[in-house]
Amino acid sequence: MDRPENHKILILLGDGKPCDISIRRPADYIGEKAVKDTAFEVRRARTLGISVLGIFAGNYEDTAAEKRIFGKDFAYIRDIRNFSRVAGAYLRRQLEEE
Repeated sequence: MDRPENHKILILLGDGKPCDISIRRPADYIGEKAVKDTAFEVRRARTLGISVLGIFAGNYEDTAAEKRIFGKDFAYIRDIRNFSRVAGAYLRRQLEEE
């Protein structure tokens, strides 16, 4: 938030299993608790005016958690080599909306 730009964009690459081992033990931060916490932080960032895109590159079975976290600004890629194409398309849309 300290950056001077008016439009801020955060692109997160995830595997559908939030894990914050820097402040919690991994065993305490899994499943529903981790998904809800991560979704809350994404909503908070958006409330602050940050555009957030979640790009998921994990097992398809884990997409439900990512969809709950990111809502409509979520993309599933089967191959990590598609990351730049998906992120680039999102950035273009964000710039066109300005």
